[in-house]
Amino acid sequence: MILAGLLWTGCAAPEGPPAPAGCPDRTERAFDASILTEGVASAEERFLGGGVVIADLDGDAILDVLIPGPDDVSIRLGRGDGTFSTGTSPPFDLSAAVGASAADYDGDGDLDVLVARYGAGDVLLANRGDGTFDDATAIAGIDGAYDSHGPAWGDYDGDGWLDLVIAGRGDPRLEEGVALIDTPADPTRLYRNRGDGTFEDRTADLPDAARDGYTFVASFVDLDRDGRLDLYFANDYPAWQTGLAVWNRAEGWIADDGSAGLNAYVAGMGLGLGDANGDGFDDLLLPAWDRVIWLESQGADLWAEATAARGLAPLPPHAGAYVGWGAELADFDNDTALDAWVAFGHLDTLADRTPAGGDAANPAWQRDLVWSGGPDGFTAVTDAWAVDDPGVGRGLAVADLDRDGWLDVVTRDLDGPVRVHLGRCDEAGWLEVRLADDGANRFGVGAVIRIETAGGIQQRTVRAGGTGLLSGGPPEVHFGLGEAASVDRVEVTWPDGAITAVEGPVAIRRLLTVERQV
Repeated sequence: MILAGLLWTGCAAPEGPPAPAGCPDRTERAFDASILTEGVASAEERFLGGGVVIADLDGDAILDVLIPGPDDVSIRLGRGDGTFSTGTSPPFDLSAAVGASAADYDGDGDLDVLVARYGAGDVLLANRGDGTFDDATAIAGIDGAYDSHGPAWGDYDGDGWLDLVIAGRGDPRLEEGVALIDTPADPTRLYRNRGDGTFEDRTADLPDAARDGYTFVASFVDLDRDGRLDLYFANDYPAWQTGLAVWNRAEGWIADDGSAGLNAYVAGMGLGLGDANGDGFDDLLLPAWDRVIWLESQGADLWAEATAARGLAPLPPHAGAYVGWGAELADFDNDTALDAWVAFGHLDTLADRTPAGGDAANPAWQRDLVWSGGPDGFTAVTDAWAVDDPGVGRGLAVADLDRDGWLDVVTRDLDGPVRVHLGRCDEAGWLEVRLADDGANRFGVGAVIRIETAGGIQQRTVRAGGTGLLSGGPPEVHFGLGEAASVDRVEVTWPDGAITAVEGPVAIRRLLTVERQV
């Protein structure tokens, strides 16, 4: 047993493939885009579109892609170079699938998948270890047909097992084509993992405001860094319920009263999370209509809206971007600062869903927008980086698909192709870190990883869903190192508070596995 706060030194496994020879030069464009699949139809609720999941599903240490769709869930198996072969779709009823995320809920060392379905029962796919799955939904006790959105995983009760939250949304009541926001949405559900393959429905523990909002993204995130995972909800229709933080306290779940500055009055369609200002607390990026909102941490328990001050407003006028959807914060150019990628796309069937006073005039084709981060905020670089993602954007996920040390992006369009944007290289350094724990939480979901270099301290959190939109990435983190030649220290704070440190110099340009010491 490891006691909270106890410091262990080592152990780090230095494996991981080296960067490919002849890594493409970054001078002409930042990403090379290709089509992973042709048009993927959307579920019956067409405006939703869908998400994507990046994870090693077949246990070969190469990242794969899972694509929820209206008829089934398709799998593309990675070859390790950014290309893919067609995998076997799970042979179950997965119609109306819109979102998913991957995590090891049963502690057997492989990544399972929760598939969220709109107007149908969600499905829990238990991985057999080879990328094929059993339907564990009934055994696990996840039931009910709801209008679900993206699922997220985290150990909110500190027992070592990953619990589950599934965002609920649904449709408001319509009257003569106008959405009347006067009734609760389909509930966001909370499931506690019992540790025996089953879950206990603890939705009733949540405050009404958390259950009843029109939620696009629900995320486990330790907002106040007290060691307990809180919840944040990116909510549509803010007149009914704004964006909301729910604090995980000893006495139970407590809805924030607004004093923390997190209740953004905006139609939140997605969520990006990351510590951009380096104060040790997560900042939040919320895409919406005709804007994005940046909530910047001011220290413990306080955030301030700083969108314009940090260069994220107004939106570039030439981009045609109007309705924002999925968002991610990541260091795409490896300069040590978090950048931002936001998907934009036309709100299909908007005419019969517009709240009173809403503006239904938005372009049919809208470009995704990318900003480069820096010490003073963000700079729009969509054109400078030649990012080309025309279409009707929805979900997206970020990971290093080809293990060249430069992050790649998989984007999902409404009724359009799934695209892979492979990041192109330059001389900047990088380090990728994954965790290994012999306990139930094998991949260390919820752990905080800090690195120290001559340039300063960076912090990332291992997540499983809860960012982007309807999507999820692998349980690993990426650090851009700029000109640093090595890392002085890697420190992991595990979800129970135990600390493992790897003292430097730590070699860079590799995937580092840090193992928990008992």
